[in-house]
Amino acid sequence: MCSTALAVSWDTGAVTAKTDLHIKLEDEARLLSTKPASETTMKKRLNARSQEKHHLNTGGRKRFHANENPVDVMKSTIPALLPGLYMHVDATKLDNRLSPSVIAALPFQCPTLYVAVDSCTEDPIGRALVFGAQARDPLGILIRDILFRQKRLHRYVMRDGGCEYGAWFFAFCDAVGMSMIKPPVGDPKKNSRAENAIGRTNQLLSHRLLGSTKPDQAGRKVDNRFKSYHTARLLFADVVREVDQTLFGDMPATPTGNNISSPQEKAEVLRDAFGPRGIEQPYDRDFLILTSPIIDRKISADGTRGYRHEGRLYRCPRLSELLRYGHADQKRRDCVDPTVMYCKFGNEWVTAHGSDSILLEESNELDRLFRSMMGQTIRSENAQIRKEISRKRINRVERANAAAPATAHLPIVEKATNDDDLFAFDGFGDADLTPFPKRKI
Repeated sequence: MCSTALAVSWDTGAVTAKTDLHIKLEDEARLLSTKPASETTMKKRLNARSQEKHHLNTGGRKRFHANENPVDVMKSTIPALLPGLYMHVDATKLDNRLSPSVIAALPFQCPTLYVAVDSCTEDPIGRALVFGAQARDPLGILIRDILFRQKRLHRYVMRDGGCEYGAWFFAFCDAVGMSMIKPPVGDPKKNSRAENAIGRTNQLLSHRLLGSTKPDQAGRKVDNRFKSYHTARLLFADVVREVDQTLFGDMPATPTGNNISSPQEKAEVLRDAFGPRGIEQPYDRDFLILTSPIIDRKISADGTRGYRHEGRLYRCPRLSELLRYGHADQKRRDCVDPTVMYCKFGNEWVTAHGSDSILLEESNELDRLFRSMMGQTIRSENAQIRKEISRKRINRVERANAAAPATAHLPIVEKATNDDDLFAFDGFGDADLTPFPKRKI
């Protein structure tokens, strides 16, 4: 009877506590007029059983993989033998303690960190630090960062099942020759290289920026709404700088476990012995287009002037010329610079710019990225401000219209109809006015 109760109640997940399971066992024994097993005996039999069904039914695949039996080392997949072949990609929210208390009053969300780690050396090879509602831009930023730092792309990428891996990323991998490997659902340990890197980053940075007052002090120089955005931009720049120092300064020089060399030293030895590996990819306009996510929703063209998208009008002479004959087959907005849009007409790509591209021309890449991530929040706040101003204007008009009947009976002074009457002056009449005294010079 004990084995039956375990199979029915424990394995199916109907009962999750061992104490509750023994109570259920006693109730069933009482109905059958038999003596139940003691709680100690029940726990011994429970420990002797496989817990896979219980973990799967109570915690899903994630708990199942977290508690599954280890695989024989001789049968497990080994890391890549050379750098530049296989990378792990994962993302996480940065530790909340990174932000000082002033962050609660700012339009700035907790940043999300995307990290790519080389499978062979465990050396971080690229990062994307973003915040806001964007889901697809970080992957394009990450790929650009990897190529900028490594001068090559890896041939294989281990990724999770996030929604950001859309059709455009599959098309990018096909175009450059990358292959994606997806671990089992709910089994993040298969992506342990990246999991370990982002965990160490959070641990190393959790106290480093705690209580930082530099962004707050800089923000006090300005007032009201601009203060919030100015302070948030400075804080974002501080976080990016510290993350880069940790990922590409501290971690590559730090040996771990039983390794006799650091990741940086191991990478240098292997590259000297076997040469650089990976996919050669020029950092050109075609690469920028490939790493820019596709605009899925329909956007309208403003006649032949250009396309309107997220409060900007993207235009250029060639785009205006092509819009006379039809619409673009595909549109992409740059993942870093929000003022750049790529439009495809047949086999031709046209680069269009927003009206504020000249203002951002002299700004650095970090400022453009910050402005892109804050775009949705700024547009939403501006819409609320415009709505509030319109509401006040409507209220003023309604009050004026309501007050009109109350003053309709009052006489109105007739206006002069002749221009000469406007300038007619007959003196001050009988008024006794004393002229200004003459000043002695």
